[in-house]
Amino acid sequence: MGWKAKCRALGLEASEGFWNRTEDEIDAIYNGAGPDEFEGWPRWFLRHIFGDRFADAAGRAMLTVFLGIFEPAFPPHDVEYEDSDHTEESWHEANDRMRRNMRRLLNLRYPVGKPWLWLHRVRWMIKARAAFLAVESDTGYEAWIS
Repeated sequence: MGWKAKCRALGLEASEGFWNRTEDEIDAIYNGAGPDEFEGWPRWFLRHIFGDRFADAAGRAMLTVFLGIFEPAFPPHDVEYEDSDHTEESWHEANDRMRRNMRRLLNLRYPVGKPWLWLHRVRWMIKARAAFLAVESDTGYEAWIS
């Protein structure tokens, strides 16, 4: 099942640009959770462990696993970054849409009405918040306008 079918089945939001693309185009844009290139100490760590050639891909693979249940929220977000109009307003809209999609995925997996799942829910809520703060940062904005 391709990303568009997964997103439709899960009831996720996406821009018109996402829905109008082919699955091959989406696959060419989405390369896993995280930035195209890591910066700062993550970059240093990844390059020392995996070498220059594989560092960024390894970092994205690890982040994708770490953020597991939220992965369907990321291809639409990456397409929006690819289609960026470079305005701050659209940047916030793209990030807010990703946050709403992560919230929907969280609610599907760990519904509020099942208190025995609340500890899992809180753990995933923290991960969702961290992912949102990462894109809604100066580094995220730099990726949006570049």
